[in-house]
Amino acid sequence: MKFVVFLVLIAASMFTPSYVFDQHGYLQVARVGGALFTVLQQIILIDLAYSWNDRWVQNADEDEKEEVRQESGRRKERSDDCSSRASTRGTLNSSSSSSFRSSYASLLAAWKW
Repeated sequence: MKFVVFLVLIAASMFTPSYVFDQHGYLQVARVGGALFTVLQQIILIDLAYSWNDRWVQNADEDEKEEVRQESGRRKERSDDCSSRASTRGTLNSSSSSSFRSSYASLLAAWKW
């Protein structure tokens, strides 16, 4: 339907007398319309840029929060690993020292000191 209307307007412009398009009528309308079109396009372009910037900043903030959560999770895993290692070391140290003591005690008993 739009295409048919467009073709009809093109055909009608071919039969329009030339004085309609001169200094008096269409030229003034086209100047005002062109100026309004340019201003509206600038407003739309600036609005698009601000909206795009807001979305990028929001996505960057969400990514940063996610990275902080992941990093804190990694830190917690590391601290859990370190504490389990320390408790394992403590267990190993206490068991190795108690076995050393018992070995030393049995050596002393064998030598009768």
